[in-house]
Amino acid sequence: MNFKYHVKIYRIIRLISCYLLLYDLLSQYLLSLMSYYKGGISHL
Repeated sequence: MNFKYHVKIYRIIRLISCYLLLYDLLSQYLLSLMSYYKGGISHL
């Protein structure tokens, strides 16, 4: 069992999960921003 290999895999998995979390937050933010703008336009 190679320890360094496992650490590398763990880091890659952690990096991917971090990116997925950021992407999820960003997409939610963009969706709320778009709905806010649509609401603002419909109010005018």
